[in-house]
Amino acid sequence: MKNKRISLVVVMLVLASAVLFAADGYISREKAMEIALADAGVEKGQASFVRSHLDRDDGRMIYDVEFYVADMEYDYEIDAVDGEILAQDRDAEYWGEWGRNEVSISEEEATRIALDDAKVTDTLYVRTNLDRDDGRFVYEIEFGTQDREYEYKIDAASGRIRETDIERVKRTSVSDAKVSIEEAAAMVMERIGDGIGRDDIRIRQDLDDGRIVYEGDAWYGKYEYEFEIDAATGRFRDWERERIDW
Repeated sequence: MKNKRISLVVVMLVLASAVLFAADGYISREKAMEIALADAGVEKGQASFVRSHLDRDDGRMIYDVEFYVADMEYDYEIDAVDGEILAQDRDAEYWGEWGRNEVSISEEEATRIALDDAKVTDTLYVRTNLDRDDGRFVYEIEFGTQDREYEYKIDAASGRIRETDIERVKRTSVSDAKVSIEEAAAMVMERIGDGIGRDDIRIRQDLDDGRIVYEGDAWYGKYEYEFEIDAATGRFRDWERERIDW
């Protein structure tokens, strides 16, 4: 009798939890899966689901959805309230089985493949780098729009997309930059101390998690410095010092 009562309590708690989620206005798990599949252009029968569950991330309720299609793994984070896709990435599996390759497509062609796949025409920045990944040449391509940041890996021989990572961001605008690049350089010189000159500092403007920052490095005495400064607040987001022994 005691076990039956415990089982009844468990069932009631599960049902209460389901009612609570519905009352909170969350979309269903099935709806989250449909959103992910539609975005990936995949039919439900083609996908093998590994994970699809409700979770909390930075105070926001989301659905983590993960599935496979052939040799490609898809991961999605979907807002549990309005169904907005917050993050997504694709990874090609079994890299080791493909062996070595040659560079057959240009940097411009690889960039166009990534932009076309993302359906992006206007970008805030584009960075492309040829690198090796598990013995194969790949183009690593990063670009951003006003509300998204994209990372792609394109096979340098075939032009096939091997990996993607897309994340929603909230950007600061140029008008939010209260500190100029020269003011940031002066802050670095002041922090290092007397004797360092402007020519000893290399600094540039960049975007980091949607925020405008100044990043760079400096050499003075027997030390190398690396830094990152928030352009809106003037605060150092990163500061590293390393002794150089030549």
